[in-house]
Amino acid sequence: MLRPRVAVLCAVLAAAIPLCAESQGKQDTPPRVAVVDVSRVFAEYKKTKELNRQMDEKFSVRRDALAKKQQELLERQKVLRADPRSKEDPAYVADVQRWGYDKAVLEKEQRDFLEEVGEFNYTHTRQ
Repeated sequence: MLRPRVAVLCAVLAAAIPLCAESQGKQDTPPRVAVVDVSRVFAEYKKTKELNRQMDEKFSVRRDALAKKQQELLERQKVLRADPRSKEDPAYVADVQRWGYDKAVLEKEQRDFLEEVGEFNYTHTRQ
């Protein structure tokens, strides 16, 4: 029972071989391939340039102010770490707590800023 199936399968495969060989012979020209530098296309796209200009115009002052605050906090942290006062000194503890509060406020301002930038991008790219 298995032998008739094998014979039929061999016959079908033998009939398909010339069809495969014929289709390969018709390919005289090699396949064409195109390459696109997506980053270059995106960078040179006029709408992208205009959106980047608008974002710089709208957000650069606030972005720079937040970066300055962050740098000031890092400097204060270095000063606090090098402070010779005792860790139990109430004035030192107050300075550390004030620094922690200022850091939390800055992080919230940064989150709000990023959310605003994201909303700007969303609304201006959907037009």
